[in-house]
Amino acid sequence: MHEMFDRILSLTVGDVMTTEPVTVNASASMAEVSHLFARHALHSAPVVDDTGKCVGMITATDFVKRNDKYCQSEGQPHELVEHSNGILAEPRSYDYVSDCMTREFQSILPEAPLITAARAMTDAHLHVMPVLEQDKPVGIVSNLDVVAALVNAFDEARNEM
Repeated sequence: MHEMFDRILSLTVGDVMTTEPVTVNASASMAEVSHLFARHALHSAPVVDDTGKCVGMITATDFVKRNDKYCQSEGQPHELVEHSNGILAEPRSYDYVSDCMTREFQSILPEAPLITAARAMTDAHLHVMPVLEQDKPVGIVSNLDVVAALVNAFDEARNEM
């Protein structure tokens, strides 16, 4: 049984994270993110600036908040703006990732103990955390990654009995 605990305590975030995370540029439209989430079966993604630095997270909850704004503005996703060559529909400000994303987010380093990530995620009720090196996303760790690591450690210990 001690082997299981030792195994769990020896794991780092880098051992279990999903590498090469799908990222979203802060200047992208929410429609682009919606297509990206659907194509990759995502619920969240790190948001990066033009240099690749992580500046936030975009989540399914951010879409819910955005939709609430649509409802409050009578469901109009675009503002009609009259230009010299006619009327043009322009996206509202909350149709961009930079206006909808979660700016305050927790991140973790790949060499951090997995138990540290598990505690941080539990304390803050997070489903995912970006894994950063020099402020750039190198991975994502999810609560499912943590559970899978626990199950695998348990199975390894059971098989050694």
